[in-house]
Amino acid sequence: MMPASSAARGPAQAAHTRSKMVLTLRPVRYPRVYSRICEVLHRFSNSGPYHRNPHRSKKIGVPLCPVCMLAFTLESTHNPPTWSIWFIWPIASVWLPDRSAHQANPVAQRNETDQRDKIDQMNQINPRQAVLVTGASGGIGRAISLAFAEAGWSVGVHYHRHKAAAEETLRQVVAAGAAGSLYAADIRQSRTVQEMVDVSCRHVPAPSVFICNAGIGGSQLLLRQDETAWAEIVATNLTGTFHCLRAMAPPLLANGGGSIVVIGSHAGFHGAIGQAAYAASKSGLIGLVQTAAQEWGVGNVRVNLLLPGWQTTGLSEGAMPEGDQWQHHALGRSPSRDEVAKTVLYLAQLKDVSGQVWNCDSRNL
Repeated sequence: MMPASSAARGPAQAAHTRSKMVLTLRPVRYPRVYSRICEVLHRFSNSGPYHRNPHRSKKIGVPLCPVCMLAFTLESTHNPPTWSIWFIWPIASVWLPDRSAHQANPVAQRNETDQRDKIDQMNQINPRQAVLVTGASGGIGRAISLAFAEAGWSVGVHYHRHKAAAEETLRQVVAAGAAGSLYAADIRQSRTVQEMVDVSCRHVPAPSVFICNAGIGGSQLLLRQDETAWAEIVATNLTGTFHCLRAMAPPLLANGGGSIVVIGSHAGFHGAIGQAAYAASKSGLIGLVQTAAQEWGVGNVRVNLLLPGWQTTGLSEGAMPEGDQWQHHALGRSPSRDEVAKTVLYLAQLKDVSGQVWNCDSRNL
């Protein structure tokens, strides 16, 4: 026998009530689970219209897929309502672990979103831009690599002996949200330089900018200068840069142009006590850069020399000015490494500047 309350309402009204129970339920206990299943079913079947999240509202005036309807029915007719969860758990568990772990750490989710937005923004600023930096294992080379990375460029990190330091540079490049690659080459050997450039140019995008930063130092008075040390310094700083320029120019010329920035030194203009080999090698870069700029300008390849000023690196150890020795600097100090790196980034992107010597500190040339 039908209960009095139901009999009073009548069969039609009771059926309407049951239907209303199903369609006017409060949102289910695990709406993301149901929503995910609904997405998958509608994506691979024609069971009904696709609803991104049909369980958000209390009233649903559109058809639901069979699993959604079954879940709602179980939710309304069984106690406890979590039975519906056990029914669909084998299906939902395929996607739940990653989603639940992601939701459990809102800070990581927010950081991931911010990082993705930053990368998208950088790609809009510098789409498909790449640079190869020689001597990027530390000092100025690392700072230059990070400046390009923070601007959205893909960065090639070159090293010769200091692999661990170069890997740290690459780690920082990636942490800045940029892509990066590691290259090993002895710039004194033209073959290894050519191989490095060839490999870098097979990447997409290929480098449109090359930074020739690799170099070494040495301190000996001219009358005591060891010939072996002289030959090594000149072979690295001058001949090595020649090898780099000769390998880097052809792909730039073939692609309609590009930029090469060579890192020089004030010692190449003024000389320095105990720096005969170093000063001679850096002085030679001036003529080398200006010749390259004249020869390749017709192909829209810009070549410039940048003087970074005194920087605290392995090359300047024991030679940094002190006290009154800064008197030749109008500002009485050396430029910051970050400012030098940003200047390199800026100079590399100038379209109408080539064959120039760019002075980064406050001394007169």
